[in-house]
Amino acid sequence: MVLLGAAALYIGCIKRAPEDGMSQRRGNYSMLMGTSIFAVLGFSALAVDISLITMAEQQAQATADAASHAALIGFRKTLSDGGTTNAAETKAQDAADFIITRNPVAMGIATRNSMVFGIYEFGDPGCDPVTNTDGDGNACTSPGFTPGYSAEGNANAIEVEVAREAGNAVDLLLAPMFGVDTHNVDARSITAQQQRSIMLIQDFSGSMQDGGCTTGSCAIDDARRANFDFLQYMVQFPQDGDLIGLAGYASVGVHEDGTGTNNPTDPTWARMVPIASDLPYLTTKFSGICHTEQGCPDDLGTFTTTATEGPKKEDIDVFTNPSIAIRQAINQIDLATDPSFFRGMLVFSDGVFNRPNNTAEANTQALNAVDTAWDTYDIHVWTILLGTNVNEAQMQSLVRGVGFYQNGQVSTDLPDLYRNVAESLPTAIVD
Repeated sequence: MVLLGAAALYIGCIKRAPEDGMSQRRGNYSMLMGTSIFAVLGFSALAVDISLITMAEQQAQATADAASHAALIGFRKTLSDGGTTNAAETKAQDAADFIITRNPVAMGIATRNSMVFGIYEFGDPGCDPVTNTDGDGNACTSPGFTPGYSAEGNANAIEVEVAREAGNAVDLLLAPMFGVDTHNVDARSITAQQQRSIMLIQDFSGSMQDGGCTTGSCAIDDARRANFDFLQYMVQFPQDGDLIGLAGYASVGVHEDGTGTNNPTDPTWARMVPIASDLPYLTTKFSGICHTEQGCPDDLGTFTTTATEGPKKEDIDVFTNPSIAIRQAINQIDLATDPSFFRGMLVFSDGVFNRPNNTAEANTQALNAVDTAWDTYDIHVWTILLGTNVNEAQMQSLVRGVGFYQNGQVSTDLPDLYRNVAESLPTAIVD
């Protein structure tokens, strides 16, 4: 009995002692939670609203990028269609606003704060924008945007700024508990026409000569007009540093002197040169897109009325093998440009490739050439096929990058098809 009583007393003591200690600790935890709840809420509000602000800034930048891109496309297209500068500016503003109103920023619609038309200078590759020197310490030109039109009345870039600010600022979610209700968000973007290097590749095969070119129209005459129209577009809507050239082919490639060649490093019929400084050379060479037997008509139209002798049948034959001309064009682009340029080529044909030996071999060689152009040199490829009942798949398979395929049913379609390519030359978001 004594032992049982002692044991009971001992157990009771053990139980009571922890109860007193736990009560004291429970009070401490309550005080700690009471003082830290505000810090926890503050950090939660900070995390939620920082995420919201980050999302809003990203959406605003994406909207500004898309708006400036759409604006420049609208501006260029209006001028290309013969519109005035005022009409082109209005079209640019409408295009930007269309994008802005359809792309919410943090569940609200941003406003266009400004739109500036100007000149963007791409500068020299590797130029330090702070010191305006290259890696060797030589003076160079760094990239930059200058508001306003050039002396010739041109603008190659548009800057757009979008924002949600003041009464349209982004509403925060939890920060208002601490007296911060909104956050201003803005973004700007410049889209410019990139320096362009384009090689046009012309078919001089026998079927291009069908019809009386000196007494009426034939495909080669319309092809000459199409190439001139492409050049005319580049002259009307210039980007400083634009380069263009023209390669030709029939059974073999066309050398600059008009003879035939199978050497891809030989100069093309018109070497790739700056349009601004070498327009007389280019017009002379483009004028040579003529019948390989009958020669050129007296009036060549757009740029010149001086007939120029072009490649001859006895030098280049009459069959179709574009692969050498494509490789000549690649070589010209590689020699004349660096990766800062937009690089492209337009391949034109009116029939099935059939040389040097057969169609299968000719197709393979052409495909290998455009693969090299795209994979190694980032050269975009457009194709145009003239005629019906011809191998469309052959020309479609040569398209690379942002290029596209077109088919002209008759040769008088060619100027419009070439113009479509010129107008599609892409722009670049540069800042």
